Amino acid sequence: MSVFIGYVMYGVILAPVALVLYFQQVPMNTSFIIMGVLIALLTVPIFIYARVIWLYIDELLDPRKDDKKVPTQASLDVGVDTLDSNK
Repeated sequence: MSVFIGYVMYGVILAPVALVLYFQQVPMNTSFIIMGVLIALLTVPIFIYARVIWLYIDELLDPRKDDKKVPTQASLDVGVDTLDSNK
């Protein structure tokens, strides 16, 4: 699902740039080069932020239950006499 968030982020960022380039009457080849460079530069940040945003949305819509508690150190301690197999 984070892929769709990434698509929206690309659209929000690149659509205004494309409109500005169109209304400034920048040649089509130059527009494609500028958009390609922007896509290449934004790939990693959008990938990371889209995943983070999706994790927050997922946690908001379907929160984890705290039924599973992490075992404490005291419950993990094993007595020394139980480890002695020579008895």
